[in-house]
This record gives sequence, C-alpha cells and structure tokens, in this order.
Amino acid sequence: MSKTKLHKMGYRKGRDCYFKTRRVRVRPETKATVQVQLRGHGWYDVRAIERGMVYSSELLKGVRQLRQWESFAFCT
Repeated sequence: MSKTKLHKMGYRKGRDCYFKTRRVRVRPETKATVQVQLRGHGWYDVRAIERGMVYSSELLKGVRQLRQWESFAFCT
C-alpha cells in the first residue's frame, strides 16, 4: 500500500494517518471514519470509528483487505 494509492482511493492526509469519512448507508444520520496508518513494506493498520465504537486491525496488506474494511465500516 502506498500514499499515492490511498490518495486515489479518496483518503486524505491527517496528522499521523490517512482517513476517509462517509455517512453510513444503513443509518444516514451517523458518520463513519476509516483511518489507515502505514507501516513498512506495504503493511498498514486500519481503524474504523462509528459513534464512539472503535474497531481496529493490525498488519493488513493489499487493496482487497482495505476495501473489505471500508464495506464493513460504511455498511455498503
């Protein structure tokens, strides 16, 4: 995973991670945020936040796993 790929997927740069915020499709009044923190050699950590609930995973690799996290967080 690279910074360029994250930017192309719609992620914005934060202080120490990249993030994307969307409204949750099932409950449009709430928003969910997916944060990606890059590690070495293409590995990354993902955190999904929705109304105070935090779900996290460490050391993922590849675009497919990140898209699965997005679909989980944004309920698509």
